Amino acid sequence: MTKAERAYIITGTIIGLTALLLQFYVSITVLMQEGSSFLEAAIKYLSYFTILTNLLVTLCLSFLWLKPVSAPGIFFSRPLVKTALAVYILIVGII
Repeated sequence: MTKAERAYIITGTIIGLTALLLQFYVSITVLMQEGSSFLEAAIKYLSYFTILTNLLVTLCLSFLWLKPVSAPGIFFSRPLVKTALAVYILIVGII
């Protein structure tokens, strides 16, 4: 892995994790103010394709950065898996 690839993976992981955590906080806060329980709010948060796709991409980048030789790291480094994630995130971007 080159330094540029490593920098891209680290940056993507940090941005993805930050965005997911901020969106989780905002969603939970708003939904709980509307009367939902924490569990209901968390389920609603995780029911969006956008959130699930961003979570998968962030997980992929995290494993490629932190544990590239582990079983999940090897799984996420497969071209088929990377292509599928690219298609999913492209759909999210288009919609």
